[in-house]
Amino acid sequence: MSTSSSSAFLDIDPMRLDEEWLKQPKLYFEWATKLADTRREQDNAKIQLDLAIAQTDSRIRRKPDQFGLPEKPTESAINAKVGLADSVQEAKQALLDAKHAVDVAQAAVTALEHRKRALTELVELHSSNYFAEPKLPRSSAASPQMGKADVLQRSLARKTALRREQKGED
Repeated sequence: MSTSSSSAFLDIDPMRLDEEWLKQPKLYFEWATKLADTRREQDNAKIQLDLAIAQTDSRIRRKPDQFGLPEKPTESAINAKVGLADSVQEAKQALLDAKHAVDVAQAAVTALEHRKRALTELVELHSSNYFAEPKLPRSSAASPQMGKADVLQRSLARKTALRREQKGED
């Protein structure tokens, strides 16, 4: 899994909430599966690291002189040589990469949980007519020639006046 994966799958079109809700379970399953796959790869990388350590340790103990150690090396000397072995270093790097892939996949799954919550909130906003356009008032004060911009301006002026009253301003 690449770290440069796009986050476009998290985008929500508030005007197509029905379609977004239909996509959500499939997206979640896709990324939860990727997370499981990356966890398996991480477990395999850990096994490979343990194997590289064990094989290197065994080689050092059999022929310590090939590694620049005395015939009866100390445990700390063996451990130091094991940690420096190329195969062990490569296995450690592979494990770090696998851990990063798990973290990225986990972040995507968590983001999809946030996406679900955002969808829920958007549906609630939609249900409360949050996205509705201002309507012309039916009162006689509004002339038939009054446009939407005038209605919006009046609405904003009313809201501002109410806020000022609440704050005790005049």
